[in-house]
Amino acid sequence: MSNVIFMPWIGSKYETEGFRGLRVLIVAESHYGSKRSERPTATPELVKALGQRLKHPDATARLRKHPHFARIVTAVSDAACASRFTTQERADFWERVCYYNFLQDFMPAARVAPPAESWDVGKAAFLDVLGTLQPDVVIAFSKRLSPILKPLCGSVPLASVHHPSTGFSYARWNPVIANAFDEADARRRSSSVGICVSTQNPVYTTWYEASRSATPAHGPYVSGSCGPL
Repeated sequence: MSNVIFMPWIGSKYETEGFRGLRVLIVAESHYGSKRSERPTATPELVKALGQRLKHPDATARLRKHPHFARIVTAVSDAACASRFTTQERADFWERVCYYNFLQDFMPAARVAPPAESWDVGKAAFLDVLGTLQPDVVIAFSKRLSPILKPLCGSVPLASVHHPSTGFSYARWNPVIANAFDEADARRRSSSVGICVSTQNPVYTTWYEASRSATPAHGPYVSGSCGPL
Protein backbone atom coordinates (compact mmCIF):
# COMPACT_ATOMS: atom_id res chain seq x y z
CA MET A 1 0.00 0.00 0.00
CA SER A 2 1.31 3.43 -0.92
CA ASN A 3 2.19 5.95 1.81
CA VAL A 4 1.13 8.78 -0.50
CA ILE A 5 -1.98 10.72 0.54
CA PHE A 6 -1.83 13.52 -2.04
CA MET A 7 -1.28 12.00 -5.47
CA PRO A 8 1.31 13.74 -7.63
CA TRP A 9 0.41 15.54 -10.82
CA ILE A 10 1.66 13.53 -13.82
CA GLY A 11 1.73 15.42 -17.10
CA SER A 12 0.38 13.61 -20.16
CA LYS A 13 3.78 13.88 -21.91
CA TYR A 14 5.92 12.96 -18.87
CA GLU A 15 6.62 9.38 -19.94
CA THR A 16 6.76 9.91 -23.71
CA GLU A 17 8.57 13.22 -24.25
CA GLY A 18 9.32 14.72 -20.88
CA PHE A 19 10.95 18.13 -20.56
CA ARG A 20 14.19 18.48 -22.51
CA GLY A 21 13.89 14.73 -23.06
CA LEU A 22 14.06 14.04 -19.32
CA ARG A 23 11.60 12.86 -16.69
CA VAL A 24 11.42 15.86 -14.36
CA LEU A 25 9.91 15.62 -10.87
CA ILE A 26 9.25 19.01 -9.26
CA VAL A 27 8.85 18.89 -5.49
CA ALA A 28 7.39 21.64 -3.32
CA GLU A 29 6.93 21.53 0.42
CA SER A 30 3.23 21.58 1.28
CA HIS A 31 -0.35 22.54 0.59
CA TYR A 32 -1.95 25.25 2.70
CA GLY A 33 -5.56 25.24 3.82
CA SER A 34 -8.10 23.68 6.11
CA LYS A 35 -8.22 19.97 6.92
CA ARG A 36 -11.61 19.66 5.26
CA SER A 37 -10.00 20.48 1.91
CA GLU A 38 -7.62 17.52 2.08
CA ARG A 39 -8.26 14.95 -0.64
CA PRO A 40 -6.09 12.70 -2.83
CA THR A 41 -6.57 14.79 -5.99
CA ALA A 42 -5.69 18.12 -4.36
CA THR A 43 -2.41 18.48 -6.27
CA PRO A 44 -3.76 17.74 -9.79
CA GLU A 45 -6.69 20.06 -9.10
CA LEU A 46 -4.37 22.93 -8.19
CA VAL A 47 -1.98 22.36 -11.10
CA LYS A 48 -4.88 22.53 -13.53
CA ALA A 49 -6.31 25.67 -11.93
CA LEU A 50 -3.15 27.62 -11.06
CA GLY A 51 -0.57 26.16 -13.42
CA GLN A 52 -2.70 25.70 -16.53
CA ARG A 53 -5.30 28.40 -15.75
CA LEU A 54 -8.29 26.08 -16.26
CA LYS A 55 -11.67 26.78 -14.68
CA HIS A 56 -13.84 24.39 -12.71
CA PRO A 57 -16.96 23.66 -14.82
CA ASP A 58 -19.29 24.94 -12.08
CA ALA A 59 -17.18 27.94 -11.04
CA THR A 60 -18.12 31.51 -11.89
CA ALA A 61 -14.49 32.60 -12.31
CA ARG A 62 -10.97 31.28 -12.52
CA LEU A 63 -8.78 31.32 -9.45
CA ARG A 64 -6.50 34.34 -9.19
CA LYS A 65 -3.05 33.95 -10.74
CA HIS A 66 -0.43 32.49 -8.40
CA PRO A 67 3.26 33.41 -8.90
CA HIS A 68 4.39 30.05 -7.46
CA PHE A 69 3.56 28.15 -10.63
CA ALA A 70 4.65 30.87 -13.07
CA ARG A 71 8.05 31.17 -11.40
CA ILE A 72 8.58 27.42 -11.48
CA VAL A 73 7.92 27.37 -15.24
CA THR A 74 10.31 30.28 -15.74
CA ALA A 75 13.15 28.92 -13.62
CA VAL A 76 13.00 25.35 -14.96
CA SER A 77 12.94 26.76 -18.50
CA ASP A 78 16.08 28.81 -17.69
CA ALA A 79 14.30 32.09 -18.41
CA ALA A 80 14.33 35.34 -16.45
CA CYS A 81 10.84 36.72 -16.97
CA ALA A 82 7.54 34.89 -16.43
CA SER A 83 5.69 37.17 -18.85
CA ARG A 84 7.57 35.77 -21.82
CA PHE A 85 5.45 32.59 -21.66
CA THR A 86 1.93 32.40 -23.05
CA THR A 87 -0.83 30.63 -21.17
CA GLN A 88 -0.63 27.78 -23.68
CA GLU A 89 3.13 27.46 -23.23
CA ARG A 90 2.72 27.27 -19.46
CA ALA A 91 -0.04 24.68 -19.83
CA ASP A 92 2.20 22.58 -22.09
CA PHE A 93 5.06 22.79 -19.58
CA TRP A 94 2.90 21.14 -16.91
CA GLU A 95 2.01 18.34 -19.33
CA ARG A 96 5.72 17.48 -19.54
CA VAL A 97 6.61 17.22 -15.84
CA CYS A 98 5.42 15.80 -12.54
CA TYR A 99 4.65 17.95 -9.53
CA TYR A 100 4.43 16.76 -5.93
CA ASN A 101 4.13 18.22 -2.45
CA PHE A 102 6.34 16.51 0.13
CA LEU A 103 4.23 16.91 3.28
CA GLN A 104 1.18 14.68 3.49
CA ASP A 105 -1.10 16.99 5.44
CA PHE A 106 -2.25 20.55 4.85
CA MET A 107 -0.43 23.28 6.74
CA PRO A 108 -2.72 25.96 8.22
CA ALA A 109 -0.68 28.82 6.75
CA ALA A 110 2.64 29.71 5.15
CA ARG A 111 5.67 29.99 7.44
CA VAL A 112 4.13 27.65 10.00
CA ALA A 113 6.68 25.01 11.00
CA PRO A 114 5.37 21.48 10.33
CA PRO A 115 5.50 19.02 13.24
CA ALA A 116 8.43 16.59 13.26
CA GLU A 117 6.23 13.59 12.51
CA SER A 118 5.02 15.22 9.28
CA TRP A 119 8.56 15.12 7.89
CA ASP A 120 8.86 11.41 8.75
CA VAL A 121 5.59 10.60 7.00
CA GLY A 122 6.75 12.67 4.04
CA LYS A 123 9.97 10.65 3.71
CA ALA A 124 8.14 7.34 3.33
CA ALA A 125 5.70 8.85 0.84
CA PHE A 126 8.47 10.45 -1.22
CA LEU A 127 10.27 7.12 -1.59
CA ASP A 128 7.04 5.67 -3.01
CA VAL A 129 6.80 8.58 -5.45
CA LEU A 130 10.44 8.29 -6.49
CA GLY A 131 10.14 4.54 -7.12
CA THR A 132 6.90 4.87 -9.05
CA LEU A 133 7.71 7.89 -11.23
CA GLN A 134 11.39 6.99 -11.85
CA PRO A 135 12.46 10.59 -12.55
CA ASP A 136 15.74 11.47 -14.24
CA VAL A 137 16.06 14.62 -12.15
CA VAL A 138 14.38 16.09 -9.07
CA ILE A 139 13.96 19.83 -8.61
CA ALA A 140 13.03 20.85 -5.06
CA PHE A 141 11.65 24.36 -4.60
CA SER A 142 12.42 24.48 -0.89
CA LYS A 143 15.85 24.83 0.66
CA ARG A 144 14.49 23.29 3.85
CA LEU A 145 13.90 20.06 1.92
CA SER A 146 17.48 19.76 0.66
CA PRO A 147 19.03 17.80 3.56
CA ILE A 148 15.97 15.54 3.63
CA LEU A 149 15.77 14.78 -0.09
CA LYS A 150 19.46 14.33 -0.80
CA PRO A 151 19.84 10.91 0.88
CA LEU A 152 16.40 9.83 -0.39
CA CYS A 153 17.20 10.65 -4.04
CA GLY A 154 20.32 8.47 -4.06
CA SER A 155 21.90 8.66 -7.52
CA VAL A 156 19.09 10.75 -9.02
CA PRO A 157 20.36 14.32 -9.59
CA LEU A 158 18.78 16.85 -7.25
CA ALA A 159 18.53 20.62 -7.67
CA SER A 160 17.64 22.32 -4.41
CA VAL A 161 16.55 25.91 -4.87
CA HIS A 162 14.73 28.63 -2.97
CA HIS A 163 10.97 28.60 -2.58
CA PRO A 164 9.49 30.58 -5.52
CA SER A 165 8.13 33.33 -3.30
CA THR A 166 8.76 37.07 -3.29
CA GLY A 167 12.44 37.80 -3.91
CA PHE A 168 13.12 34.66 -5.93
CA SER A 169 16.27 35.21 -8.01
CA TYR A 170 16.42 33.58 -11.43
CA ALA A 171 20.06 34.64 -11.77
CA ARG A 172 20.89 32.75 -8.58
CA TRP A 173 18.83 29.58 -9.00
CA ASN A 174 18.50 28.94 -12.76
CA PRO A 175 22.15 27.77 -12.98
CA VAL A 176 21.56 25.31 -10.13
CA ILE A 177 18.67 23.78 -12.07
CA ALA A 178 20.67 23.80 -15.31
CA ASN A 179 23.52 21.94 -13.62
CA ALA A 180 21.12 19.24 -12.43
CA PHE A 181 19.81 18.87 -16.00
CA ASP A 182 23.37 18.49 -17.29
CA GLU A 183 24.07 15.82 -14.67
CA ALA A 184 20.87 13.98 -15.59
CA ASP A 185 21.75 14.14 -19.30
CA ALA A 186 25.20 12.68 -18.61
CA ARG A 187 23.75 9.98 -16.37
CA ARG A 188 21.27 8.95 -19.05
CA ARG A 189 23.93 8.79 -21.76
CA SER A 190 26.20 6.66 -19.60
CA SER A 191 23.44 4.23 -18.60
CA SER A 192 21.45 4.21 -21.84
CA VAL A 193 18.20 4.65 -19.90
CA GLY A 194 15.10 5.02 -22.07
CA ILE A 195 12.52 7.76 -21.65
CA CYS A 196 9.52 5.54 -20.94
CA VAL A 197 8.35 4.62 -17.47
CA SER A 198 6.82 1.20 -16.97
CA THR A 199 3.06 1.70 -17.07
CA GLN A 200 2.46 -1.77 -15.68
CA ASN A 201 2.63 -0.34 -12.16
CA PRO A 202 -1.00 -0.01 -11.00
CA VAL A 203 -0.10 2.86 -8.66
CA TYR A 204 1.36 4.84 -11.56
CA THR A 205 -1.76 4.15 -13.60
CA THR A 206 -4.02 5.34 -10.79
CA TRP A 207 -2.04 8.56 -10.34
CA TYR A 208 -1.85 9.20 -14.08
CA GLU A 209 -5.58 8.71 -14.58
CA ALA A 210 -6.31 10.95 -11.58
CA SER A 211 -4.32 13.74 -13.23
CA ARG A 212 -6.33 13.36 -16.40
CA SER A 213 -9.75 13.25 -14.72
CA ALA A 214 -9.31 15.78 -11.87
CA THR A 215 -11.35 18.93 -12.22
CA PRO A 216 -9.58 22.27 -11.67
CA ALA A 217 -9.75 23.63 -8.14
CA HIS A 218 -12.57 26.12 -7.68
CA GLY A 219 -11.68 27.94 -4.46
CA PRO A 220 -14.44 30.24 -3.16
CA TYR A 221 -16.23 30.57 -6.51
CA VAL A 222 -18.49 27.57 -6.10
CA SER A 223 -19.79 25.67 -3.08
CA GLY A 224 -19.70 21.93 -2.70
CA SER A 225 -19.80 19.18 -0.12
CA CYS A 226 -16.15 18.33 -0.82
CA GLY A 227 -15.08 21.72 0.52
CA PRO A 228 -13.27 24.56 -1.24
CA LEU A 229 -9.82 24.15 -2.74
